[in-house]
Amino acid sequence: MPRCPKCGKEISSLDLDVTVRADVGRSYNVSYNPVKNSLDRTDNEVEDVIDVRDTLSESYCCPECSNEVAETYDEALEFFKGGE
Repeated sequence: MPRCPKCGKEISSLDLDVTVRADVGRSYNVSYNPVKNSLDRTDNEVEDVIDVRDTLSESYCCPECSNEVAETYDEALEFFKGGE
């Protein structure tokens, strides 16, 4: 099993942090308030709409110390294969 180059612990998995550019939209219920003659938004969210545009970065990190071990899928695979 490989060891983290920073903390030296044996690790069998990596944490994947992904940064993306996305469009996010929210839908809410609104109700008519005749006293205020306005539309009032309720606190109930109906739906989140997320449209991922681009993956900006990936970072494969040690689950023990959060040190970045690899930047790409292929590098992470090589880490587990021992650099074969």
